[in-house]
Amino acid sequence: MLDSQYWYYVLEMSFYGSLLFRVTFDVKRKDFKEQIIHHLATLTLLSFSWCVNYIRIGTLVMLIHDASDILLESAKLFNYAKWERTCNSLFVVFAIVFMVTRLIIFPFWLIHCTWVYPTLQYPPFFGYYFFNVMLVVLLFLHIFWAYLILRMVKKFLFGKVRPLSFPFFIRSLYDSSHLVTTSPLKAGLNHTSLTFKPMVPKPLSE
Repeated sequence: MLDSQYWYYVLEMSFYGSLLFRVTFDVKRKDFKEQIIHHLATLTLLSFSWCVNYIRIGTLVMLIHDASDILLESAKLFNYAKWERTCNSLFVVFAIVFMVTRLIIFPFWLIHCTWVYPTLQYPPFFGYYFFNVMLVVLLFLHIFWAYLILRMVKKFLFGKVRPLSFPFFIRSLYDSSHLVTTSPLKAGLNHTSLTFKPMVPKPLSE
């Protein structure tokens, strides 16, 4: 194992471990169960791939997940800076990258490799079934969140939804202490919109 892979694993497992620990004390949101399943499946996959030396496939799975996360976090930064056009553009790019990496590359390349090629050299064993089942669990979660992203993009392109009002599930997955819940969107969405609320200092008393 390379040193870079070692630290990549350490950082990723620490990050998802902190998310799993934090979500138990946070406000329970609409996708609370999906969050728990996602974090547990991710930590299980990382731990299992580490123990059985599936380092290559584990690193690839982490890379395709991080590719879209970076764009979303960047969009949030520009949201805080009130660069609306840049934020909107990054959100659309995030949606495209999310679909390509998690709905195309992940199932048709990575899961295909872990599902088909090992049986050509070795008979199936417990680790083979366990690892692939956990990957499929992640794939179903990706499909669920992709549906929510597409619904948000549709509202953004053809409706009156402000793209800076990130969907409810994004807030719960990618936490930020500066996002606060507000009233429901006027466009008729069932979820709660989230907007940036700057801290306004109180005037000094005379």
